[in-house]
Amino acid sequence: MRSQVKKLDELYMLEEEILENRDTATADGTFSKLLGIYEQMHRLTRVKAGKSREPADISEYEFIKNKKLLPILIKYGTYLKMGHVKDPYQAKNTLERVLKLDNMNPIALYRLGFLAYAEKEYSTAANYFQQAIDAQRSPKVEDWQLNGQQLYHANLYLVNSSLFIAKETSDRLEQMEPSGETLEQYEKSPFFHIIQENEAYLHRHGFVKHTKEEKTFCSREDCDDTFDNNPENVIIIYFSDGECSVAFNQKKRTLNANYARMLKDFLMKSSKENSLILEEVIDHFSSSDIQSDTYSQRIRRLRVALDDYGLSHILENDRSRRNPDATSRTAYYYNEEYPYIIMERVEDELD
Repeated sequence: MRSQVKKLDELYMLEEEILENRDTATADGTFSKLLGIYEQMHRLTRVKAGKSREPADISEYEFIKNKKLLPILIKYGTYLKMGHVKDPYQAKNTLERVLKLDNMNPIALYRLGFLAYAEKEYSTAANYFQQAIDAQRSPKVEDWQLNGQQLYHANLYLVNSSLFIAKETSDRLEQMEPSGETLEQYEKSPFFHIIQENEAYLHRHGFVKHTKEEKTFCSREDCDDTFDNNPENVIIIYFSDGECSVAFNQKKRTLNANYARMLKDFLMKSSKENSLILEEVIDHFSSSDIQSDTYSQRIRRLRVALDDYGLSHILENDRSRRNPDATSRTAYYYNEEYPYIIMERVEDELD
């Protein structure tokens, strides 16, 4: 048991070292390294908790699984090979690993359904979407719930998957028809038009677009056009099918997914009157016991990345936030100098 404790301590130290030394713009491989550490932590704490049955050991195991391993698989599984470029194969692999840890995870089931649907694997897609809808109703599910739009899409995808399965079955039946008998052609049935209408809706509402004023839905082509022809003096963050990118006044760069999502939170959730302290951005860190110095370091690195656009000044320090003992708290906010547009797939939205 002592050797396991020592090994865990070493892994915690290694995790801290990686988090402190990773670079904002070139964090390729960081997610993979952290995942390897968390998987080792998960194995060690599982064995430890299984042997001791002590509440503290069980609590540590649950913490590693739910607050370290699951979040990195769900949030950054598509970016494990490169920090800013998506890998669909990697996405499927990591989501399947999520289900081994939490077989009732709605967002993982939903995303696997979407991936299967995109590959025209309609039976598999229907199964995943049905499970996602069922999991959403489970009283045991607390984290990773589908939002309203995702739940609506899950039902539409389930309907279309079922209709495509019906079409494939109908095609087989036509080949087996007894002589002299015919079935109504699929193209002439109302199901064909339902599929077309649903497909058109899902395409038009495939992405969500956030501004300060509103949240709207649009197609990938609309997002591509907005990013390629970005309006003057507007900050654009685009979580596309390929990568995380930021644009400002015709300057376009890819950005590490973790920093892109942190920037998204500052743009959407902060202001001079509502600065964000460490506890309010803790989801962007891999440890819950990080210090405010680590928070400040992360902001400095994000500012370095933003300096490529001349935007390092948009994240400001709020010195008015106070602890209960009246000492100052580390807090930052977006100064709202420029409007913003944030675009991502409905499937990827976690807020």
